[in-house]
Parts: sequence; structure tokens; C-alpha cells
Amino acid sequence: MGKIIYGKTEYKNFGECLTVTNGLFEMYITTDIGPRIIKFNPVGKENIMFEDIDRVLNKPEGSLSEVYGEKDYWNIYGGHRFWISPESWPVTYYPDNDKVDVDIKDNVVTLSPPVQRVTGFKETMRLTFSEVSATVSVEHILENTSDEEKECAIWAITVLSQNGKCIVPQSSRKTGLLSNRTLMLWPYTDVKDNRLDIGNKYITLCQDPEAKCNLKFGINNEDGYIWYVNHGYTFRKYFISDHINNKYPDNGCSCEVYTNRFFLEAESLSALVNLAPGAKTEHTEVWELTDTVEPVNI
Repeated sequence: MGKIIYGKTEYKNFGECLTVTNGLFEMYITTDIGPRIIKFNPVGKENIMFEDIDRVLNKPEGSLSEVYGEKDYWNIYGGHRFWISPESWPVTYYPDNDKVDVDIKDNVVTLSPPVQRVTGFKETMRLTFSEVSATVSVEHILENTSDEEKECAIWAITVLSQNGKCIVPQSSRKTGLLSNRTLMLWPYTDVKDNRLDIGNKYITLCQDPEAKCNLKFGINNEDGYIWYVNHGYTFRKYFISDHINNKYPDNGCSCEVYTNRFFLEAESLSALVNLAPGAKTEHTEVWELTDTVEPVNI
């Protein structure tokens, strides 16, 4: 425990990956594609991330090749990815299948894929690792290299393994006679689905490999955290969520959770900005692994 140790490995069918550990956690990051943080777990325990080994979750070439001029599919791959909100076709589904530049300085790793063709977006992830705990800061930096202003938000999506439970807090801000909670539902969501539990303090959503339909909700997560309990430990991610001073995507959502029979996605979003040519915007999550398996009294 203490020193950050880096390495390289060929991991399953994800190509070359950067490996990172401090003796308490291990992380694998794809560098031939993505990037994706494809593996993150306490040492000796199962991966909290979903891995699409069989490449069953993708968007076929079709109009993507017409826009971007290549034959590659967009693949979910799994793990954590950097996306751009609001969701739209084909901009959101940029096929990020190129090699990633990696810069390592002490306990900081910067991941830089090429500028996106056509859109002009440049997505950079900067990871800062703790030497004494299973904690990682994941900074997302979005740059507009085009010559047009773009309204956008950073969308940090963590694709998580099967059979876990996601926990997000309801807003407790005192607003008197005014509403204090946003709950957005996607058209395919059944509010009577037994995977979903909407409580007064928390909303929980369980991943079920036998589920027959997809489900997604979004909220104004003003406390700024998401927890996922699985494999005998809890993955926590924290982020800044300021709904008083900012406008958020999807009718006011700083947090969204999606699940199907393959995985569960825990998603945080930055505020919407009008990003001028040459300008950057940032959104940071802090990740933590803990031994706690029931973090709140639901």
C-alpha cells in the first residue's frame, strides 16, 4: 500500500491496457480503444465494471459511416466512458475505436483520444490516484475545437456489472411551497417495475439479468453521489451538482440511471453550457471503494 504502480497488459479482447494499483485497488484502462476504465475493484475481488466480451452491444455502421467516413461500429465495450449530452444520433455515438495517448506523471494519468472527426469535440480524461486509499479522481475535460458554438454537457457514464443495487439520494432541500425534486422517466420505463423503488429519501434500482425490458430515470441529485453495491463491496462516486445556479440536460437531471438485462449504468452530468470555439468545460467525479455492503438504511 502506498506507491502507485503502473504496468501494461493485454486484457481479454480489449487490446493493450494500462494497469494501475496501490495495493488496495486495481484498475485497467483501455489504450488501443476508447478509452474505457474497463476494470476497477478492490484487490482480490470481482470487477465492478461490466465487460462486453461478446460485443453484443453496439450501434452498426449505417449512418455512422456516412457521417464519420469509417466502417467501425460504435461499441459500448463496458466500463466507464466519456459521453456528451444531450443524447443525439449520430453525434453521441462517435465510434471511439482509435488508440489513446497516455501521459503519466507521478500519480496522475492523462488519457487523450484523437479529436472527433466532424463534431470537433476533444475529450480528455485525467485520473488522479490516492496512494493511501481506494480513491480516484476522474476529471472529464471537453474542448470544442470546431468553429461553431455548441450547447452541451459532459456525461460521465459508468457501466456496472450484473446483480448489483444502485442507490441515489432524493433532494432534501427546503423549498417551502415550491417543488424540490425532479423525476424524469424515459418512454420505456414502467414505474411499477419491481427493480425500481422510489422512496422519500432514496431511489434504488436493481440490475436483473432476467429482466425483459429496459428502464431509465433521471433526477436532480443535489447531494451529488451514486452508490452501487455488488460483489461484497460498494462503489461510490461523488460529483458537484448545483441546480440552483445551473441548467441541466434532460429537463433538469444531474444524475441518470439506466438498466437492461446486461448491466446497469450510473451516470452523472455536468451543467449545460454554450461552449465557444476553443473553449473547454470540465466535470469531475471522485470514486471510492468501500467494504460497506449496505451503506444506507433504505
